Amino acid sequence: SSGINAEYGHIPGKQKWISSGRGVVAGVNSGNNIYYRRGLTPGRPTGTGWVHIPGKLMMIEIYEDQLVGTNPGHVIFKNPIMGVPAPRPIRPSARRGPLTLQVICDDISTIYIDGKHRPTRGTGRWNQMAQLRIPGSTRAIGIKCRNTGGPYGLMAQVKDRTGKVIFVTDNSWKCSNRPQGGWARGGFRGRWRPAHITRNQKPFLRNIGAWRSMSRNRKVIWTNTSRDRTVYCRKDLGPSAGSRVTGPTNVRITARWQSIPGRLTRISRGRAGVWGVNKHGHIYKLNSNGRSWRRISGNLVHISVGSQVWGVNRGQ
Repeated sequence: SSGINAEYGHIPGKQKWISSGRGVVAGVNSGNNIYYRRGLTPGRPTGTGWVHIPGKLMMIEIYEDQLVGTNPGHVIFKNPIMGVPAPRPIRPSARRGPLTLQVICDDISTIYIDGKHRPTRGTGRWNQMAQLRIPGSTRAIGIKCRNTGGPYGLMAQVKDRTGKVIFVTDNSWKCSNRPQGGWARGGFRGRWRPAHITRNQKPFLRNIGAWRSMSRNRKVIWTNTSRDRTVYCRKDLGPSAGSRVTGPTNVRITARWQSIPGRLTRISRGRAGVWGVNKHGHIYKLNSNGRSWRRISGNLVHISVGSQVWGVNRGQ
């Protein structure tokens, strides 16, 4: 059997809610005061002390370079985190052997691997699959997808050498209607928005045709407007879920709170997006425009988001 060795260390201070991210820890106390932990390094993972952030929240969540939370009036806020360290790229040996990339684009795709164009068959029609081998050391995939009219959408997946699907198109991909220098290379720092999940191309939502064998977890992605006839979408493969932060961190959080419309008692952000529940237990997901919410069926009192969404209902 396997298990987790629980070796807890005491950290001075009192918090009622705490959240951690890459090189950053933040929490709120019983007075709804907000703090983050300074001085976090690989050699001193507990940091050196708490820093107060002006504002009031009753709960807080961290994902990448952003805080989200709700205040005692259930108003929703977000705040940027400055200086979040980049994860250490995954070692090439961690993905042994070649990978297989499969792409479906309505209508015409151009595929880039670590910034290099990789011509392949199946990129010229909406109902054909492009498939190519890519190195296990690949750091980034870039796909240009051009819609020549009518429905639109892009979906893709990556398989390892055993045929296991390890990446699919979802909102962990980033999309834009404009290319920027280096957009298809690893380490690109452009502030592109997460891909928008679309249901515009109805056949893509079913396992038929050239994509009948694709993972059911795949999503059809685009930018957040149908007016974009050509989109550029990228996926970073370099960082791994277990990647380590190296060297000292310079995380700084100042009060630059921005409100998000709506009222929620709980909110969480992860690879699957921003989700929350209100005082009635109704579940909502934030749309890609960052200003409106979509109601999701079901009722929960607590929610947690990573690559999947978990929750607890009133029956516990």
